[in-house]
Amino acid sequence: MQPVKCAEDVDGCDCLRCRDLEGDVVRRSVGDDALWGSRLLRSYPSLVAFAAVLAAAESARQLFDLTLSVPVVGELFEIPLLLVGPFLVFRGYIVAVTVSALRGESSPASGSILGYTVYRLPALVGATLIQAAIALVAVAVAVLGVIVLGSIAIGISEAFALDFVDGTVFGPLFSGVSGTLLFGSVGSAFLFKFWLAPDICVAGGYGPERALRLSWAITASHTRRLLLVVAGFALTIFIPLVIGRGLTTLTSQHLLETPGISGLGLFAQSILYVLWFSIGTQIYVRSVLER
Repeated sequence: MQPVKCAEDVDGCDCLRCRDLEGDVVRRSVGDDALWGSRLLRSYPSLVAFAAVLAAAESARQLFDLTLSVPVVGELFEIPLLLVGPFLVFRGYIVAVTVSALRGESSPASGSILGYTVYRLPALVGATLIQAAIALVAVAVAVLGVIVLGSIAIGISEAFALDFVDGTVFGPLFSGVSGTLLFGSVGSAFLFKFWLAPDICVAGGYGPERALRLSWAITASHTRRLLLVVAGFALTIFIPLVIGRGLTTLTSQHLLETPGISGLGLFAQSILYVLWFSIGTQIYVRSVLER
């Protein structure tokens, strides 16, 4: 599979014909992108097979109580560490398949696409880790800023006997609810700006640093499209969790913690991930052609 690079990194002509890319990619709407992405499931059965493998791994994890995980949103959402690696490989594989399909390659061997994905995996993992680290640093800076401003506000209120904290915007912040919203928004903003970086490492063949810069630039010109992608991805994750928690009162345990149900749930989610990551890849390719 040949990566799709920016015009300045292409030797020779960078037109659609010389790049062997579909001309329709620059004219599609988000709905067209989603419809085109859904056809990948039929053209590349290996995507469905990969999703089934992830589902089986999740069922095994639940069956053998392999619950090594990292809490992200309290008790609502945890990341199973044992599935992080396979998930990143799956994401890279979706991106590689999407680029291959955009180039019109007729039924390339799944092994060659997977081999390219594994080859680009270090860059993909690096971009993902840097993306998460930047978001965490941004949250830490926001927390530090609130602490400093809060300390100043408390000092002023004590010096002048004023109810400066509870009676102003600092009151809700110190209550925890607004603080969670504030810090979560800061982290989410940076995750959004660098959302495409892991995909660009595979689709463009770039390293993490260049991929992060390209992702930052692309989000400025394709904000609404990417918002739909990120929102769809988030809903794909959280809606089943919320429904599962809501049904907990009817059963003795969380519905999604049942091995069979959890596997089926992850299979359905993985099928939707094909749509979201394929749309993101199309956005990257479109932005490259528009530059």
